Amino acid sequence: YTSRAYTEESPFGNDPTFVDTSTVYRATNKEMINDLYQGWEINENGVPYGFFADSSAGAWQEIVRSGCSDLEGLWLLNSLDPLQAGKCMRYPILYDINFNRSRAFEVSEILKEGNYLDSQTGFVAAQFATYNVITRTFYFFHVSIQRMPSGEFRFFWSIKDVVAELYSTTSDHVRFSIEIVFLIAFCYLLSIEVKEFLILKKRTGSSLTYFFDLGNIVDLANYIIVLVCMVLHFLFFFSSREMRKKARYHYDVYDDYYSAGRTLKMKHHEAVDMTRFFRALNKLAELRSLFENMLAIYLILVAIQLIKNLSFHPLLGVVSHTLYHARNDLTFFFVLVDFGKCCLCFLRYGTFRFNC
Repeated sequence: YTSRAYTEESPFGNDPTFVDTSTVYRATNKEMINDLYQGWEINENGVPYGFFADSSAGAWQEIVRSGCSDLEGLWLLNSLDPLQAGKCMRYPILYDINFNRSRAFEVSEILKEGNYLDSQTGFVAAQFATYNVITRTFYFFHVSIQRMPSGEFRFFWSIKDVVAELYSTTSDHVRFSIEIVFLIAFCYLLSIEVKEFLILKKRTGSSLTYFFDLGNIVDLANYIIVLVCMVLHFLFFFSSREMRKKARYHYDVYDDYYSAGRTLKMKHHEAVDMTRFFRALNKLAELRSLFENMLAIYLILVAIQLIKNLSFHPLLGVVSHTLYHARNDLTFFFVLVDFGKCCLCFLRYGTFRFNC
């Protein structure tokens, strides 16, 4: 799929099967132009437009507008995560796995000679999914090129794996048992923390006393991260079930696979089903990525909790005591290093470099 401009949705290009200088030109198509295209789909030169925002599927809301208004499209296409721009799938083109060699070559020539990509292109992306039957895992591949306001081109690619069935094998059942044990342990530790909060409130008469202790803040942050991970896990589980309902081995997307004219026209329901499947897979990939990030934060907090809890003994608490007494010097060191990195990045890349 591609985007002419960040909020552009009008048809563009031309159908090269109606251009007599094209390698895919068909003279017989001239007689069928009114059967294949409506009046507004033909430009002022009498040549049909080649590419439409919903690929002529008649599914404007489902393919182009679903969850993507003009302002959202502007933000998504300018966002730092090009995967988000996939929510605005304008001008989709499908290379069907059932294409033979000549049909795939013809579609490639239509894209090239119909000016699918030109100097006005702001964003172009390609994505496809594979499925491993043995591991019950989907693999989601995404490649995109985006023209930035500064004039440079930004390239992005990603490969994400999505487990379709979380609890289907023996090892999954063992993991489920461990998760139950973890949940019981978490509830027990949470009850201890609540008891500590009530004791401090009763002793001091204030609910804020608990939050003035740095160790309690670390514990509380850890428990909040665990709850977020649990919510994400449940969302992933139910979303994966919905995604499996949308998944099919093949989508008969094109209206006529043997058409001599308007080759890229798509069927309404098939195009919508394919779009919903890719969006569901993209959503699962995002949930998985967010879940992994939360787990990384959780492990850091667990390490901090370990250092804090070992401070009860003079020998075991060497690390925690050292960090406590060196807190001012360490803070200055990290601020200095980060400030130096920002200065070097600015001098090397300027203000237009992302992820520096």
